[in-house]
Amino acid sequence: MEKYLIFILVIIFVAAIATFTGEELIEELENQTITCDPPYILNGTTCCSDENENGVCDEYDVEMITQNLSITEDDIIFLLDTFEWSIFQQRSCERCVENPTLFECKDLVKPLDYECSPPEGDTQMNCIAHVNGTKHNKEYSFVCDDSISTNQIFVSLAQVNHVKVCCTLIYWDYPQQKYVEGNTVCRTIDVDPPCEIE
Repeated sequence: MEKYLIFILVIIFVAAIATFTGEELIEELENQTITCDPPYILNGTTCCSDENENGVCDEYDVEMITQNLSITEDDIIFLLDTFEWSIFQQRSCERCVENPTLFECKDLVKPLDYECSPPEGDTQMNCIAHVNGTKHNKEYSFVCDDSISTNQIFVSLAQVNHVKVCCTLIYWDYPQQKYVEGNTVCRTIDVDPPCEIE
């Protein structure tokens, strides 16, 4: 019985010393001052970098975010795999060439599909498609963003169509807190008619 009593007293003694030491350690930590050498600043209980000395940690500082978004020609994709003239369109083209006064050749068109791939984020591509045919010139304006899967340019069956798509990147510039205009790129393609024309 004495052994158990001594054992219990030892445990109580050790627990009291541990509690006292823990309270002293907490008090010592609370009284300790953390100093940060420039360009570092105090952030809670640690130091963080503040290169532009505006009092905000660089990892949270919008002013330190550098944006240089751009697009390339590869971000405009003509879907030529889906573009084929049908037999009906070939015959319509031949009829127009044989007798242009009888058939309204200018009304015979086929869509050329294309896609744009703007950079990720709050971006879009403002584009203009120029279709310069042997007998006509047209322009289409459109916006490419993630919500649009494909766009279409209508090309004339009875003409050679020189298609040029130029897109300008528009994106949200976080440091300036506004939309800004990025670079402009162009891509061209020739679409031949489905029949021989003069």
